[in-house]
Amino acid sequence: MLKYLKALVKKTETALDALDRSQAVIYFQPDGTIIKANENFLGALGYSLDEIVGKHHRMFVDPEYATTQDYKDFWNDLANGNFKLAEYKRIAKGGKEIYIQATYNPIFNSSGKVAQVVKFATDITDMVLERNQSEEQKKEVVDRVTTVSSAVTQASKEIASGNLNLSERTEAQAANIEETTATMQQITDGVREN
Repeated sequence: MLKYLKALVKKTETALDALDRSQAVIYFQPDGTIIKANENFLGALGYSLDEIVGKHHRMFVDPEYATTQDYKDFWNDLANGNFKLAEYKRIAKGGKEIYIQATYNPIFNSSGKVAQVVKFATDITDMVLERNQSEEQKKEVVDRVTTVSSAVTQASKEIASGNLNLSERTEAQAANIEETTATMQQITDGVREN
């Protein structure tokens, strides 16, 4: 049994080492206080370990969001043992926005209470910015099409109005020609009589 447990611990340590090398990892108290972080995390957010240990996770989020009930509920859910997985916008040192794909994972003690929360994250900033740029380009195309469509609609209205006006003028001119023809006929008839 002891041999089995040692093998299990070794496999677990190996898996954690692999995660530590490939992911940004940070550990929190259940209330969001930072315990430690690996080099990948520190590099992604531009901090040293001394700058973050003992501080609250809110240092990585928009200050407005940090005061919301959603943010409080986020940490309450984690403290109650609920797992979180999503894309998150975070604020790096100096105010730079970054985007991460992350899991927040409650770690339970032997009593079944949440002792820590560990976050595994991958920086997806480039992908999100590219996606946002693509969406912005689509919006620009739609805006251009809308503008051109409005211009075509306006031009069509003007052409239709011009055609109606031309038709009315043509009818009036035809009536004038008929009247002139009738007058010329009367003059011609009068000349013949004389």
